[in-house]
Amino acid sequence: MKKLLEYIPFYLLICLIAGIYIQYHTNFWSFGIAKLFFFLSILITISFLCKNAKKVIFIISILITSFFVGVSTIHIKTLKNYTTFYNHKKPPYFLNYARVTHSLKANKYYNKYIIELFKIDTRKVVGKILVNLKKDSIIDSIEIGDIIIFKANYKEIPLPKNPYQFNYKNYLAKKDIYHQVFLERKQFGIIKSTSFSFQKLSYLLHKKITSSLLKYNLSKEVISITNALLLGKKHGISKKLREDYSNAGAIHILAISGLHIGIILLIINKVLFPLTYLKNGKIYRNISSIILLWFFAYFVGLSASVVRAVTMGSFLLLGECLKRKIQIEHSLLSSMFVLLLIHPFYLFEIGFQLSYLAVFSIAWFYPLIKKLWHTKTYVTRQFRNLLAISFAIQIGTLPLAIYYFNQFPSLFFITNLLIIPFLGGILIIGFLIIILALFYPVPNSIITLYNTAICWMNAIVNWIAKQEYFLFKEITMSTVQLIGWYLLIILTLYCLQKKTIKKWRIIFAIIILLQASYLHKKFLFETNNKLIVFYKKKKTIIAQKKGKLISIYHNIGDKERLLKTYENNEETTVKYWNYIPPLFFIGSKKIAVIDQKGIYNIEEFHNVIVLLRNSPKINLERLIKTICPDKIVVDGSNYKSYSKRWKQTCYKLKTPFYDIRQNGAFIIK
Repeated sequence: MKKLLEYIPFYLLICLIAGIYIQYHTNFWSFGIAKLFFFLSILITISFLCKNAKKVIFIISILITSFFVGVSTIHIKTLKNYTTFYNHKKPPYFLNYARVTHSLKANKYYNKYIIELFKIDTRKVVGKILVNLKKDSIIDSIEIGDIIIFKANYKEIPLPKNPYQFNYKNYLAKKDIYHQVFLERKQFGIIKSTSFSFQKLSYLLHKKITSSLLKYNLSKEVISITNALLLGKKHGISKKLREDYSNAGAIHILAISGLHIGIILLIINKVLFPLTYLKNGKIYRNISSIILLWFFAYFVGLSASVVRAVTMGSFLLLGECLKRKIQIEHSLLSSMFVLLLIHPFYLFEIGFQLSYLAVFSIAWFYPLIKKLWHTKTYVTRQFRNLLAISFAIQIGTLPLAIYYFNQFPSLFFITNLLIIPFLGGILIIGFLIIILALFYPVPNSIITLYNTAICWMNAIVNWIAKQEYFLFKEITMSTVQLIGWYLLIILTLYCLQKKTIKKWRIIFAIIILLQASYLHKKFLFETNNKLIVFYKKKKTIIAQKKGKLISIYHNIGDKERLLKTYENNEETTVKYWNYIPPLFFIGSKKIAVIDQKGIYNIEEFHNVIVLLRNSPKINLERLIKTICPDKIVVDGSNYKSYSKRWKQTCYKLKTPFYDIRQNGAFIIK
């Protein structure tokens, strides 16, 4: 920790991250790339002019320069800042030309792809969009690199329609994707790509490997795990299996990251060991290892965690070539700086954040935890090391994992002890099967061994996942609490290393502030009264919160996932009622519900909010003139044609209108 604080590039990285984060969320620099480069050149010139004058001015100017380098990277990489961005051209569009770059997990009705537009009509454009192609027998022939020609207007990615739902719009925006299109087979054409690209080569290899594995009667689960462990493709993993790995604390095994790259690097070093007998053999081996690692990274799709691990490994190998001992923290910072310069959007990826935190945690906490248990035998020493690494990783990643996933699998150390020692063998056998499957028949003994190993691994994970008493779910954490926990962890580590008592006062102050934030959050939950009309197609769901109690009125039968998500985040008592009352009161507000019967007798109420559900056959114009409602609200149970007609009536009579189908859940606080 001390070495990190004394390392100047650490502060440059902090300024770079600040520039990326602030520019992404505020877009405060919108004056063009040329002016940005001019401003940067002035800052760099000032830095060099002040180098021999005043050290403080020099340091400040360098830090400001690093901040604006972060601003410039996100500004340049955000395609909508370019004049050729596709959405700058006004619709309607005639023909769109786009290249398929990524294949995503399909849903029940559509195959999903990310495509890069390069031409609209005769005009060159840039930009990425999500395309949803309706499933049919021909769609399966679409490959990475193919060109799609279509005519369609773009639709914005919708915001989540209910509280606490996953924000897919925000997720895609951090990948520089802002629109989507829905196409049927007759609405687009395909031009098969004949040009060479590493991306297409990777896709074709994946396809051939998967088809080769299908010949050996491997189960669907084994093939899906193989694709995840060795090819970086998690689309085929079933929901149940993914949940088991998540609940057992082993979800990181399914994503190729530092653990896999470390094992692969050990395998490569063993294979290339004969090169060390040559003159400068270690240099040849390290350079060859770097090339092979990057080939593998490109082969599995250049995910953030893979790129991070390969980049850090490359820095360590280069340091060994230069005969310099590089601190792991310095290697981490250098790789992070380079990656964010090239791809600033990595900063917002969960895998990128967790992978760096995991390695920093190993570097800082592993030596401290290892000292707690002294042992002499080889077996117990390896057991201790694995246990220490597991706990070190959890210390660093736990707050962020709870922040994103709202759960803590407390049996993570058992999972790691039982699975990780055998993961290297599984990877070696898996790579051997892949190579043999591409060129030669694979012996049945190897197939049986590999199939048994994967089945046993899945069985262990399933058994651990079933120990529900040790899985803590429904844990929520705010951004302020997340920052507080990491301040607490960092300061505790600093105090343990410095062995000073004075710094502990700051730690106690942070603990008190964290407790205050939790008490404040609890107070808000218990005192905040509100009413929510959820969006659910063809159904009505209304939640009314009064103090510590939430009453949910619905007509949906079984409890929906959206209600479970809402219940988990509200952290209070919930009661369910299988009916919809005709009238709600929230403070001074009154909400009258009119259903398919179309019966209402609320003339005595004025300034009431009217909720229409189940397509009531009423004369809305007469109702508005009779009771003068504050607002007309329409939920997802109504026919679209009715909602459209009611909207026109409200517009004509200048009455506020709210369609939950279009605008999301209606909330009164």
